[in-house]
Amino acid sequence: MDIGAFSPLESPPYTAHLLLLDRPLDPTFGTSRYRSTGVPGPRPLCTVKFDFEPFVEDDAPQRITRVTLEPHAHVVVSAADLRQLPWARLDRAARALVFANYRRRPQDWTAYNEAADLSTDAQAQRSRPRGRPPLSAELLVDVARRYQQLCEAGERAPALTIATEHHVNKNTARSWIRQARKKGYLGPAPKGRAG
Repeated sequence: MDIGAFSPLESPPYTAHLLLLDRPLDPTFGTSRYRSTGVPGPRPLCTVKFDFEPFVEDDAPQRITRVTLEPHAHVVVSAADLRQLPWARLDRAARALVFANYRRRPQDWTAYNEAADLSTDAQAQRSRPRGRPPLSAELLVDVARRYQQLCEAGERAPALTIATEHHVNKNTARSWIRQARKKGYLGPAPKGRAG
């Protein structure tokens, strides 16, 4: 479930209702224009409700008493989806929304808008590659050379020596050796022996 935006809903005191959308609303387009032009607008995915303990006006909402997630009819929410929700951002937005509804000051709405702006999160996720970074050819060539030197010197556990020299786990060193073989920096190993 990819969250593109979330939007405040009318909420009772000490409660924040946030509607999670599949993509941001275009501020220049407006919801009525989506309907009039036939362009599909953002789809609602689910509503997240934050209930806070009552607080004093000068105080910030402190304790969340309940969080409820209500998926919309077309949405199935898995455990993986729950883990991927921007919970810290939702928490900040909910607190700002409760404050904005309670005090009705412009700076509280500004705080809500900043907390609800998911574009910075999406930008960071797109710029960050997923998974492990690929191993450099330089590292694999060095590992292959060192492995050959150790084998020629009669070392019985060259992977363990490479792991110790590089301060990594022996399984990591074995993975590097396997990658070096795959890339052609090392020949095939004799069955059951280092080499």
